[in-house]
Amino acid sequence: MQRLHEQDLTGYILEQDLGYTHLCLPAVAEQKTIVSFPISSREIVREEGDILNPQRFDDKALEGIKKSMGSMQFSGQYQQSPAHESYWQR
Repeated sequence: MQRLHEQDLTGYILEQDLGYTHLCLPAVAEQKTIVSFPISSREIVREEGDILNPQRFDDKALEGIKKSMGSMQFSGQYQQSPAHESYWQR
């Protein structure tokens, strides 16, 4: 799901702690992340700064998108990390 707000459906479910596994795949990895697939035992390692799908959006394209839409919207839509409303009111 594309995150648009801290209290969107994903935010609500995460807040309830219902036992779901939260898989967050930001466009640009913010830290080293290991994604494990339980059935195949396959692992994907994303290093900090790795782009999720560079064939679709390379670093230049993502930087242009971020510049055109602003870092707040980019954070929610591409990084899956929506900002708190109080941030908008600054």
